[in-house]
Amino acid sequence: MKNRVLYAVWGMLMFAGATMQVVAATVVYDAAEPIVSFSVNSLDFGSLDVGGISDPLSVRLSNTGSAALDISHLYATSAIFSQTNNCNNYVPSGGNCTINVTFIPTAAQNHTENLTVISDAIGSPHTVSLTGRGGDGSTQTKSTGSAGNYVLHVNFENRVANTPYTESQIIQDFNANSNDGPYYGLKSGNIWIVSDPVGTGRGNVLRVHHPAGEFAKGGASFKARFAPDNENKSGSARFDDVYFAYDIYLSPNTKRMPYHKLPGLITGTLLEASHPGGETPVPEGIVSFTASMATFTSLAWPSRPDGTMLLYYYDALRVQANNFLDTTDPTRQTAAGSYAQPLGKWITIEQRVKLNTADSNNAYNSTRDLKDGLVEVWIDGVKMSSKVHLWRYTNTMKVDGFWFYDYYNHVPHLISPPRQDQHVYYDNFKVSTTPITH
Repeated sequence: MKNRVLYAVWGMLMFAGATMQVVAATVVYDAAEPIVSFSVNSLDFGSLDVGGISDPLSVRLSNTGSAALDISHLYATSAIFSQTNNCNNYVPSGGNCTINVTFIPTAAQNHTENLTVISDAIGSPHTVSLTGRGGDGSTQTKSTGSAGNYVLHVNFENRVANTPYTESQIIQDFNANSNDGPYYGLKSGNIWIVSDPVGTGRGNVLRVHHPAGEFAKGGASFKARFAPDNENKSGSARFDDVYFAYDIYLSPNTKRMPYHKLPGLITGTLLEASHPGGETPVPEGIVSFTASMATFTSLAWPSRPDGTMLLYYYDALRVQANNFLDTTDPTRQTAAGSYAQPLGKWITIEQRVKLNTADSNNAYNSTRDLKDGLVEVWIDGVKMSSKVHLWRYTNTMKVDGFWFYDYYNHVPHLISPPRQDQHVYYDNFKVSTTPITH
């Protein structure tokens, strides 16, 4: 505690002819206190072969309080994770410092430790969870890199829990632009920042609301653009090959819907991706493509289990088409290997879209427009889908963002809407030019 002030009051009491001396003391605490805040609650280094040294991952320690922060100890709990920092044991009010952590696995196993900060702030000690997996030589080294390697990274720790997520916050966090299409679900209060419903220590998460008895009024959507780069200083970075990951959680009592659309990579907008020619697109209509995720129930596909997950896409050849995830062979689509999204468990979905080689104009040429594009999907670091695609007819088309999409398709002939309010939770949106979870 800072600035303790002791006030003493001396007095005399008379009782039954006797005199008593009384001293009353009160300790008053000044409101000026340091407050510790981290930019992330956890760092995941993925898989790295034993003996390797990872790129450092960074966490920013901020003092959001009204008094200076004095740090007595700052350390990782074992040599498997090493740290360097520029805090110098002191952070002024309103200031921050950076801690860089490196992963050095010594055994082929999962490693979990803490980065610990002991200080004079309320709630000390404060910790950041550190995780990594030591490989046996057969694993692919994960190149998650530091925060600087992410094209976009949003984990909502800069927001206040139990408050609506507003349009201005979406614009700030996701480089969004309302010209890309309407922000659905904001004005109706469908998107909130809340604490992790499972209490796993991940901090703030995004909650999307689906009201009881409704299909059309629930959910949310907006387009997240990549941060501007040297090529597009006023717009969005654009890529021929890009990775996108996010965490998602459904509560154990969730009533699954026949069609549940989820976020995925995109260029342009959803409306532009709807080919004017329908299933056989006309060349001049190919100005956008999408690769969203979705889940379905056995009411929609009787041969597959409830919660079956797939990639729902619009490419240069097809609209409203599907790549089912497969737990046995990512290159095929069989009911035997279907993957179903679990209830009551956080999972991480990662996509990769690699665009095909195309001609210089926007007209299909079977010789020069090659079907060498690719879309891949991983669940918790395990590859579940890998399919070739023809995404474009011209090389000027590139992936320029992702569409945040949480939507129950209106299918009253298949199922009634949920009788109770339902929520879908999201966290850790990441975009990178290198693999994120594997």
